Amino acid sequence: MKSKYKNHFRSLTIAGASLVLLIICTIGTLEYCFRNKNYKPIQIEHSVWQHRVNSAHLLEAAIRQGSKGIEIDIIINDDNIYVSHDLPTKESLLLTDFIKLVPKEMQIWMDFKHLTVANVPTSLSILEKIDEKYDIQSRTLIESKNTSALSLLSKKGFQTLFWLYPYPNTRAHFLYNLKNKFLITTSSFTGISMDHTHLDTLSSSTFKNTPLFLFTINDPDELRERLKQENVKVVLTDKYDE
Repeated sequence: MKSKYKNHFRSLTIAGASLVLLIICTIGTLEYCFRNKNYKPIQIEHSVWQHRVNSAHLLEAAIRQGSKGIEIDIIINDDNIYVSHDLPTKESLLLTDFIKLVPKEMQIWMDFKHLTVANVPTSLSILEKIDEKYDIQSRTLIESKNTSALSLLSKKGFQTLFWLYPYPNTRAHFLYNLKNKFLITTSSFTGISMDHTHLDTLSSSTFKNTPLFLFTINDPDELRERLKQENVKVVLTDKYDE
């Protein structure tokens, strides 16, 4: 009987050790793939863009100040896409009407509010019509937290940003961070967007090979320091110096 229990215990020990080894190898492989992921090349290098340019008036100001790019908030409502941070009002412009006013050389970061897999078909239809007329695909970044919806847009050729918010670097959030690394590794996002306050020493090391798009920095010294980081592609600001 003792021999039977001993053999059973030995089998469980081997199975447990094998499982632990498998988990360690899987995590190690994921970490390697994450750190060595090849991102699609983009024609954006160390730029400062204007934050929340959600009206014709603010767009005019950004153009006058010589901004290379702008960030706008967009939201889908009643089968239309509006330039608005919240639900559209009478003053909110349709995205189509807003894009008419944007110079062809200006880059656009679109923070897509409430993007879902369900509203991707309607959104794509609108975006593709705008692209046919104003050639926006090559100069537009679409940002969202919804990785599944972003992946659908990526497959159609749009450049996408995974809004990673927040990014806690603690042991308690190990599985949360592991999940995000898996999503980043297996998707074709153009880069990661995040609040600049979350880019500490540890997260800077984690994302050193990842194209980063940061918001929102108004301190000139910090702005200059962030732009020295090779992988920081765009920083949003509410202030702009010509």
